[in-house]
Amino acid sequence: MTNRMRIAGSLALSTCSVLTCIIASDLTAAHHLVPLIIAYLALGAMALGLFLLLPFHASPSRIALWILLPALLARIALTPHEPSDDVNRYLWEGRLVAEGVNPYAHAPNDTALAEFAEGDPWHAGINHADMSAAYPPLVLGIFSLLYRIHYHPLAVKALVVFFDMLAVVFLLGILHDRRLPLRWAVLYSLNPLILMAFAAEGHFDALQGAFLLGAIWCHGRGKWVWMFLLAGAAVQTKYVAVLALPFFITRRNWHWSWVCAIAMAAPFLPVLALGDGPGCFDCLFKFGSKFAFNGPIHAFLQAATGSMNTATSITSAALALVLLSSGVLYLPLWNRRVHGDPLPGITLALSAALLLSPTVHYWYLAWILPIAVIRPGWPWLVASLTSVAYFAVPHRYAVTGVWEITATELSIQWLPLLALALLGAIRAIKHLAYGGFEPIAETLSVIIPTLNEADHVGNCCKALKQNPAISQVIVADGGSTDETIGHAETHGALVIRHDPTDSPGRGDQVRAGLAHATGDVIAVVHADTVVPAQGWRAILDVLRHNPLVVGGSLGSHFEGGRLGVVEILNDFRAACLSLPFGDQVQFFRSRPVIQHDLFPSMPLMEDVELGLRLKSIGHTVHLFGDARVSPRSWATHKWQRAAVVIRLVATYLLRRLRGTVDTRAMYNHYYQTNA
Repeated sequence: MTNRMRIAGSLALSTCSVLTCIIASDLTAAHHLVPLIIAYLALGAMALGLFLLLPFHASPSRIALWILLPALLARIALTPHEPSDDVNRYLWEGRLVAEGVNPYAHAPNDTALAEFAEGDPWHAGINHADMSAAYPPLVLGIFSLLYRIHYHPLAVKALVVFFDMLAVVFLLGILHDRRLPLRWAVLYSLNPLILMAFAAEGHFDALQGAFLLGAIWCHGRGKWVWMFLLAGAAVQTKYVAVLALPFFITRRNWHWSWVCAIAMAAPFLPVLALGDGPGCFDCLFKFGSKFAFNGPIHAFLQAATGSMNTATSITSAALALVLLSSGVLYLPLWNRRVHGDPLPGITLALSAALLLSPTVHYWYLAWILPIAVIRPGWPWLVASLTSVAYFAVPHRYAVTGVWEITATELSIQWLPLLALALLGAIRAIKHLAYGGFEPIAETLSVIIPTLNEADHVGNCCKALKQNPAISQVIVADGGSTDETIGHAETHGALVIRHDPTDSPGRGDQVRAGLAHATGDVIAVVHADTVVPAQGWRAILDVLRHNPLVVGGSLGSHFEGGRLGVVEILNDFRAACLSLPFGDQVQFFRSRPVIQHDLFPSMPLMEDVELGLRLKSIGHTVHLFGDARVSPRSWATHKWQRAAVVIRLVATYLLRRLRGTVDTRAMYNHYYQTNA
């Protein structure tokens, strides 16, 4: 077992248990809020650490075990936590259904139910006792089964944890089918918001998540009947899932959509048989029209206008407009640009619902977090951490009896999300402006920029030429004075000579190579990098299975294993910031990059700029690959070099925001040459 695996194991098992025990603190104690917040954020940091530290060479089954085991242990550790008072309503309404009473017709404090309420251990703890049921009939039927099995909050928690773990399993399956790194599931399985919402407090939204992820998994495998059945079940646990339904329908499966209609309609029949009063949606509409709490946009509009109704009208109109736009832009039934993928439309629809809803409790974010893991959505992942500010509300209520949220708590929760969401919206508009691209990924050209690499280029070219996944090897030389060109030609590479007089650096070298590249996919490899065969297969596979991904980076580690911290920081930068470096093996679909002339003509920072430009036209991925890079440039003064690199990248990004960057001057300064 490597040091990386030992660290990951220690982080996943021991820290998980300690932190979850701390999180189980009682919020009614005034001195427990700060430890809770610290533990919550620490658990988020631990999840990110495990995400980065999982070994890159382990088998998928082992990686899945490393994800599932800590996830299960964390959930078990949180079962002693006091459940949400919503659980009292779940139990009560399940009992009513089991007893043949219509919970949509009778609120918990209805005097007609006095006989049921007397002696019931959970009735007194029901919130909003003057309001009847708002949950869909299927979930009430499930609660009624729990009443027959065990009328206790632990039964609800067991059910919720089961479906939450099922969601993790489906998530792993989706990532595997899309050839994406399984480690992304960690950001859901050990997300502190998910753990608190489901294992600790017992909110039943986990059922919707499992059903919706199951439908997405079945969609990827063409299991249309099961897909529509699970999608209908998702709606029957949380009505908001209806927003996802249109994006599952394609030209290949629309004739099975009746299955979904039956799945959504059938659970209403037992309720109709009960009769006795109001319909299933009466209380739901009452909640939506008369209550507003913690809405990301609604709360700020209400503060600005001084009117809840005005804020609700504005957000409702905006939501209708966004949902209409999502149908036009991402509906697979008539928009071929999405290549039948339901996730872009589901992401936009659910994101809009959360951003524009009048009421958003922290656990509502669980609706979107699994999707944010499959299609890395950092705004929502960041929001899952900033939502820690929400816990001040129940703490204040427990201590003072006042249920309110302050402007500071709202700002901490939502301003980072809104800022990141705005940037994401701008990027999405740019994606549409560039149009789609053909998801062809059959042939691969590799470009090697060189300058006096005689010691490495021969072995690099030899390994590439022997790999059947690679159709073309191009060496773009920048004026080598040693035997680089000879070694490259000896091993069968096409050599392109680039005059560095006017344009030094790798940027224009690679551009010269691009003019001769014929592959559907192009990868840029440094001469001192060795990429294993499975790395090239991973690149082609991820592009074949994700038609909206334009490129990304494979990932690398240093030979000798002595630069582990640098490797982890490199993976963080590439995966979380979409800023890979050239030695991490960047790759991209050739047609859109060449067609739009996106490869930067820059002597320095061309790799960072390429990552930013790829992000502007499509989605990018980091594969946490196993390419081996020579540590020669880090042999001495590695921390000084790391500081120089960080300062250089930060300087470039800041200057880029202000306008044109003089990368030639940066190149001269970096390499200590004369202008």
